[in-house]
Amino acid sequence: MGKGLWSGGKWRVVFLRSMVAKDKDDVVFKKGMTMPLAFAIWDGGNLEKDGQKSVTTWHELKVE
Repeated sequence: MGKGLWSGGKWRVVFLRSMVAKDKDDVVFKKGMTMPLAFAIWDGGNLEKDGQKSVTTWHELKVE
């Protein structure tokens, strides 16, 4: 699950997922871990799909 808010020219997004992996290929999150994270963003309003997207630089995800 997730929710995003556009305000002041920036996105703020919160994602919610169980710490326990439900699939063998899912990441297992552990409290205190840090891992690299990047996003691919499609703008459907601009008819973007498939390979038409923007990609972020790497960010750091801290699991609390």
